[in-house]
Amino acid sequence: MDKFPVISKNGSRYKVRIKECIILQDHVEVLLYKEVKGKTLLGKEKTKLVSVNRDEEFNFYPSYNEVEWDFNYVEMAKAEISDYEKRVSNAYSEDAKHIKGIKEFEEWDGKI
Repeated sequence: MDKFPVISKNGSRYKVRIKECIILQDHVEVLLYKEVKGKTLLGKEKTKLVSVNRDEEFNFYPSYNEVEWDFNYVEMAKAEISDYEKRVSNAYSEDAKHIKGIKEFEEWDGKI
């Protein structure tokens, strides 16, 4: 199943693809694609896969147990988008701290 566009609270546009998980029974993989500028050769919106493999041991994308989620694919998609946007926000926050630390070090007079 594909849905495009899915628009998050912050206005970002995504494509969500939900497909059967071939590794885990009663699970679906929820793949998240972020819209990027431009169009494909066929005139469709370009998207980039942003879902991440969260399991070091197995090579599969984020999966959700359909029974536990009561087959609510809308809520699965919302959860995946929320998780992605939190990861991005945390990464920006850490980058800002890193840049601030570098700047403070460069401006430090070296006195202890």
